Amino acid sequence: MKIKIIKLFLITFIINFAFAQTQDELNLLRLAQSFERAGEYERALKIYEELYNNNPTNRVYLEAIVRLNTQTKNYDRAIKLAQSWLSSHPDDIDMMARLGDVNFKAGNEKEAIEIWDKIVKTYRNNPGIYRMVADYLIQNRLYDKAIQYLTTAQKIAGVPELYSFEIAMLYEFTMRFDKAVEEYIKILRRTPSMIPSVKSRMSSYINRSDVLKQILPILESEAKVSKSNIGILDLYTWVLMEAKDYQKALEIQTQLDKVTYANGEVLLNFARDLFNQGIYHIALKAYASIIENYPNSKILAEAKFGAIRSNEEMLRLRFNTIENPDSIFYSELRKVESDYLKISNEYPGTKYEAEALFRLGLIKLDFYFDLDQAQRYFEEVEKKFMLSHGKDAVLKLAEVFTLKGDLESAREKYLYLMKLKNFPDTLRVKFLLAQLDYYEGNFNAAIKTLEEISKFTSSDFSNDAIELILKIQSNRFPSEENLKKMALAELKIKQKRFTEAISLLETIISTCSNCPITDDAIFTVSKTYEMLKKFDKAIEYLEILLNGHPESIYADDALMEKGKIYQKLGKNELAIDAYTKLISQFPNSIFVNEARKRIRELRGELQ
Repeated sequence: MKIKIIKLFLITFIINFAFAQTQDELNLLRLAQSFERAGEYERALKIYEELYNNNPTNRVYLEAIVRLNTQTKNYDRAIKLAQSWLSSHPDDIDMMARLGDVNFKAGNEKEAIEIWDKIVKTYRNNPGIYRMVADYLIQNRLYDKAIQYLTTAQKIAGVPELYSFEIAMLYEFTMRFDKAVEEYIKILRRTPSMIPSVKSRMSSYINRSDVLKQILPILESEAKVSKSNIGILDLYTWVLMEAKDYQKALEIQTQLDKVTYANGEVLLNFARDLFNQGIYHIALKAYASIIENYPNSKILAEAKFGAIRSNEEMLRLRFNTIENPDSIFYSELRKVESDYLKISNEYPGTKYEAEALFRLGLIKLDFYFDLDQAQRYFEEVEKKFMLSHGKDAVLKLAEVFTLKGDLESAREKYLYLMKLKNFPDTLRVKFLLAQLDYYEGNFNAAIKTLEEISKFTSSDFSNDAIELILKIQSNRFPSEENLKKMALAELKIKQKRFTEAISLLETIISTCSNCPITDDAIFTVSKTYEMLKKFDKAIEYLEILLNGHPESIYADDALMEKGKIYQKLGKNELAIDAYTKLISQFPNSIFVNEARKRIRELRGELQ
């Protein structure tokens, strides 16, 4: 019995002793790893060597010693350790590859290449070995050699897309984007669903014109072969969009819609993207294709509405760039209005009726400044579609009331919106309420609201609020009367009552020539005359501002406007003179880059 107890005691002692040794060794390993992570390589190396001396068969310790000797550029020591290990472990391929790595870093490039070549030659039928060795080549920026190994691995495996992501990356490193795309094509041929990963990899350089020239012919050729591969067609469309070849992109999307039996869904998504990017003419074609080819589709209503919206947006672009819209323009606009009325009747009680009526209100407001008709449409939306589109309609109604001069009704609409639960545009409405107080001369109330808005520094309205606060505070003295005239004049301008606005502004200028508000009034009256196309009077007041108030914060604005007016009148030399003065006198102005561009345009230096 005693003997058994003694044996049990001895066994327990031995196990505990061994465990203690193992735990101590593990603690030392963790300490070494901690030093290594902290960059204290000498301290880490000392512990690793102690561990290795106590356990010379432990490859983890050896690898750490080789690694740290390489890190500290003690290449001879690292090479000797690796060679010693390989003499007794000749099949340790990774250590052999690491030996090549150390030799290369030590400047023994020929020896390194020979070692790596020997490995892949020995294991010529194993693609994984090529991949492992290629990693060391990549670490040493031997990209072409790595590509050679990886493409050989593809052939050995009989899998064309094997390691294609890695090969594509190496081609990208070496600026051979055409070759990179060929590798991505291999991936998409086998797995079209990898398109998000491919796009993600290419996104960093796809906007470069030189790259587009390299890869477009390759994708065009591939698309002719892979006519039903959704990954290839999607990639080709994406690249065409970056190259701004929108018509060709539409053709490919039409093809993609057919091969996926999408019944117009692919085209609809493409049309939406085009519309959101402002490419309205091609969006219109996409919508029209859906209407023509899928007349019974569930997406027909959206396609019809999208086509009308595209036409409207194209007219808006023209409206903002032409001086006097002609009868042809208004004929096209009436066609859009007719189409909105038609779709509102075709889909009563739906979002299409609501949006059509709302768009009609916007057209009456923005194109015709027909406040009564705009009000009628917005009120109809408010009445029939309050839950879905009513908030936008109420917001526009408040604007219409402001333009009509009915500020009290406008205020009621804004306050109504403020009471709505989860209304998303609270700051916008608060700012508009502060503007109403400003127009009415209630400056203290305006400032109180504006200060609340200014606290939301991430909002665009915060800057607008601060700007209006400064305007009020800077111009209230010596009397608020001129500021009230100024605020009222700004309201008159918004209401297109330009003559009344000019009268108020010229009163400020004539009665208070040295007041802080005067330069603001001069610049504003100049802009108002420009709206009336009375360019001589506009220039006259800009000269008054520049000569009489050279220190004004509007001085650079004045030079910019002066140049634009002269450019509009075809007086290019005078325009160039104004832009040149702006650049020389106000080198830090936000208008400097635009002024330089306009000078180059006028001199014919820009195509």
